[in-house]
Parts: sequence; structure tokens; C-alpha cells
Amino acid sequence: MSPMFGIGLAILSALCWGGLDALRKQLSGHLNALPLTFWLIIGQWPFFLIWVLWSGDFELGVNWLLPGCLVATLAIIGALMFMRAVKLSALSLVIPMLSFTPVFAVLSSALVLGELPTLRQLIGIGVIVSGAFTLGWTGTQVGNRGFREPGVWMMIIVALCWASTLTFEKLALRYASVPMHAFSLSVLMGLFLFAILIMMGSLRELKEITHHKKLYLWAIVTSSLATATQLVAITIIPVGVVEAIKRSLGLALSVLNGWLFFKEAPTLAKQLAIAWMGVGVLILVL
Repeated sequence: MSPMFGIGLAILSALCWGGLDALRKQLSGHLNALPLTFWLIIGQWPFFLIWVLWSGDFELGVNWLLPGCLVATLAIIGALMFMRAVKLSALSLVIPMLSFTPVFAVLSSALVLGELPTLRQLIGIGVIVSGAFTLGWTGTQVGNRGFREPGVWMMIIVALCWASTLTFEKLALRYASVPMHAFSLSVLMGLFLFAILIMMGSLRELKEITHHKKLYLWAIVTSSLATATQLVAITIIPVGVVEAIKRSLGLALSVLNGWLFFKEAPTLAKQLAIAWMGVGVLILVL
């Protein structure tokens, strides 16, 4: 498959993740983060199982287990630390730290996979990261403690976890087909999350999802498509490029979603930051 096809899939995946963020924001008003994450993961099971059966590719080597477990563990640690970070510090201080994700993705993929980005890709990623950081930091009205905020350092660890997740997923895909990996990982993560829910005594919270079936259905369809397109994309183009596209479009869509659905009008500075990230995406694509 051509790199342009991979970039197209990465863009589609990023758009789906952006839509999922809006759906999750609506669902989070009715359901706590941990049970919501559990429902979103197990909701993917039938979609990925159909994908496996349709492809007829059941490849899953024993060597898949270690990177698969690392992916599941890092993804869950990232999600839990994300919740802790936004509880400790203001969103406007911690969300910009996710702009480091493409940087960590480039470093981790270089170390683990031997993926070395081209000079043009590095320039594009650099432009996107600077725009994303500016976008997240723009309009901050809360404190001046910066890196002395405990939530800030937690969010940097979240960025590292999420970047490493993609890298280890690409490693896991050396030992499994894409559909089989997607299904097996969703089962593994579902079991991990269920164990955490039992330990925290939060199983009773799971029933709240029954009151929001329509939103939940849209969310699992969107998350399944986002995950599937992202997995295929990382088999074609470098992890750092996929993460840069995902992070730039994700932050831009968060501003757009806030404007369209939650009446949060973007400032001129945010609009300029989005345009600058668009330049970075164009550098990657052209």
C-alpha cells in the first residue's frame, strides 16, 4: 500500500477520534471514566470479531502476547493517569502536554522499531507539535506554576504512555494479523478493566450505560472505526507521522466541537494555531 493511502487512513482515524471525544464528553456527564472506558472497549468486540471472520486471517503468534500486554497496560495506565491529572490541575495547564505525544512516538519508534523519520517528516512533526502546544496553551487563565504543577508532569507521562502504545502495537502486529490483533487486544483490555472495576468496587456503575444506548452505539461505532484505521495506518507509515496527524487534528477538532456543540467560541490565537498545524500536516502529506 502507498504512503498516501496510509496518510489518508491516519486522517480518517484522527477525524473519528475527534468525533469520539465529543461523544465521550457527552457520555461522561452520565458515567464515570472507568466504567465508560470499559463499555467502549467491550463494545468493540462484535465489530472486530466480524472483521476477523470477514478477513479469514486468524494469525496470532505466541510472541504477540508480550507486546500485546504492554499495549493494554500502557493504554490503561495512560487513561487512569489522564483522569488523575485533570483532577489535580486545570485542563488549560495539562492538556497542552499531550503535544509531546508525537515527539515521544518518534523517539520510541526509533528505539523499538528502528523507524527513522525523514527530514521532511521531522519538520512537519515539529510544526504540528509547536502549533498543538500553542493551541493548548492559548487562553490559559490559571496560575503561572507551569511545570511545578503535579498534573502537568502526570500528563507528560500520559503522553509517553500513549505514544509508546502505538509503537508496541506496531511491534505486536509482526506476530498477528491486524483484525486478530484488534480483537485480541480489545478482549485483553476488557478483562484488565473488569478486574480493576472489581477491585475498586465499581461494578454497580456499569448499569448506568443502559440509559444512554443511542449515544453509546454511536460511540462504539466511531471508536471501532478510529482504532481499525489507525492500526492499518501504522502498518504503512511511521508511528510518529500517524501520531502527529492524530494529535493535530484531534486538538483542532476539540476546538471545533467545543464551538459547535458546547458554545465555546475559539479565539483568533486558537484559529491561527490550527492554521499553523494545518501547514505541518501539508508538509507531511505533500
